[in-house]
Amino acid sequence: MMTTNDQKGHYYQAGDEWFVDAQFIRNASREAGIVVWDSGDGYQITSAGQAALHCRPVQRAFPQQSGPAFFCGKGPADGKLVAMAARSGKVGVLTTTDSRASKEDCGCNSCSRGDACPCGKTPAGGDQHDVLGHVMRLIMSESLGTLLAHQDGTSTLSIHVPYEGVVAPEWAAGRFHDCIREVMHFPDFAPGTMLAHVLLHERRPTIRWSAMLDRRRAHLLEDLVRRAASLAAQASRGALVHPISPSRRSPGAFAWEAATEVAADAETGTCEICPYALGTNLRCPACRTWQRSRILPPVADQEHLIAKVLYEQHDLEQLTRASLDRLAAAVAQILASNKVEPLTDLFFLRLERAVLAAIRVLELRVTARDTDAILDVVEALLSEPGIRLGSPKESP
Repeated sequence: MMTTNDQKGHYYQAGDEWFVDAQFIRNASREAGIVVWDSGDGYQITSAGQAALHCRPVQRAFPQQSGPAFFCGKGPADGKLVAMAARSGKVGVLTTTDSRASKEDCGCNSCSRGDACPCGKTPAGGDQHDVLGHVMRLIMSESLGTLLAHQDGTSTLSIHVPYEGVVAPEWAAGRFHDCIREVMHFPDFAPGTMLAHVLLHERRPTIRWSAMLDRRRAHLLEDLVRRAASLAAQASRGALVHPISPSRRSPGAFAWEAATEVAADAETGTCEICPYALGTNLRCPACRTWQRSRILPPVADQEHLIAKVLYEQHDLEQLTRASLDRLAAAVAQILASNKVEPLTDLFFLRLERAVLAAIRVLELRVTARDTDAILDVVEALLSEPGIRLGSPKESP
């Protein structure tokens, strides 16, 4: 008998639409040259540098199907991508569908029945479908990829252990608890195991357990699911939804808080990539792009621009003009020599280390409180009109 690791996955063509089963995705995640990551409302699959397939769970049944079905696209182009990911049968095999499996059983018509819809439109009778999708993406982010949510019905989700080899998206930014990665791992459960059903209400979600968890994981899972549901409800009412900023004294903490304030003033709306308001999540490439788009072209005299900002800081009044000038020159050099994408975690980490090294080299007589103020001011400079953030070449 074949084990889960050597079972064949399946992919299906129904009309001009393409579907895969869960085994296909599991096998793809273990295949060299294929990258699979959780998008919060499904999976993204990239093979050999090709365009990514976005596979979203749907309520469909196909022959020989193993696990839930996923809608992966329409037309010849998407079909070619699915076939490439199948790797000549190593990942999955093309399986004949019932001739009755056609658009009448899926696509936009499923919206009229309130089922999961691959077209992404809102089903008849309200916006619950959109809220469910938002909750799923928020669960992925708030749990840092340690939990996977699938839509089971018009107002229900199931929570699963992620499949092996599936990585969280770059934009995952959960900080509701500091212990998420420590607590939310499941060596005692098989990948894909269902942990709980979630019924969404207007007041708060109801969680019905499918697996017996220890108290610590159960309490944290409840907190994360309820936070995700609360954030999605706030967003549906037009409120600004943003991730929790890094804790004080963490690299980038001041910049994250400033990004949230700027986005709130601009009333940006929900980002197309991450589940938060555009501009508030600095782990999201679209949010970073929006923040950087606000910065004017860099001025020629960076030292003068930085020194001017430093002069205006009341928290740095104890430093002489000469010290501030030397600090401005050092910061200008640090930013000019940056080779990583600005506003990423790696960027903030390297920036803080470089500024701390400059303070030591310049032999500035500063207290720990002064050092904190300097680091905050340097992060505030990142949104200053005319600042130069280097020439990024490395991947963060």
